[in-house]
Amino acid sequence: MSAIVAAPVESNWKKASIPIVSHTRVLEMIGTYHDSYRRLLKPFKERQNNNSYRNKLKEFAKRSKNNFFDIAVCKCKSKLCPCQCLLKHKVQLEEQNFLEDQRTLRMMCIGKVDVNTSRKRENKMQIWSFRQSRCRNSYSKFTRCWLCCRTKYNKFNRSKQAEKRKKKK
Repeated sequence: MSAIVAAPVESNWKKASIPIVSHTRVLEMIGTYHDSYRRLLKPFKERQNNNSYRNKLKEFAKRSKNNFFDIAVCKCKSKLCPCQCLLKHKVQLEEQNFLEDQRTLRMMCIGKVDVNTSRKRENKMQIWSFRQSRCRNSYSKFTRCWLCCRTKYNKFNRSKQAEKRKKKK
């Protein structure tokens, strides 16, 4: 059941070029929402005439309408404070306004997919993943910084090189 619902939800988020959580996490979120709905409907026949039960149903419907099913990886809300997420989890600047609107007023809607922007984002992600893999494959002689991918000598190697220079003189 939740797998059927998860596919179109994920495709909508991907269409908006917003990085999302894993498929299993989406399934968990849908499952918990569905479980809370089922728990609420379980005693329906016995309590359907009860006013407090009706209020709970109305309250659940209202919360469901107002709450946003947020599966974005980046949960940063303020534009004033820069996002601290990894590059692959950050929402593009062009999409931040849309995501903020969806989390609050929900007035905007998704238009056509911007192919050029999507292609640029994919290229950026490929470069980032290449740099990250390159840093993990560090050699014994060098230390690679995973943030900037610049090759830096170890202090140990620097001292060895300084000793070699002294011996040559």
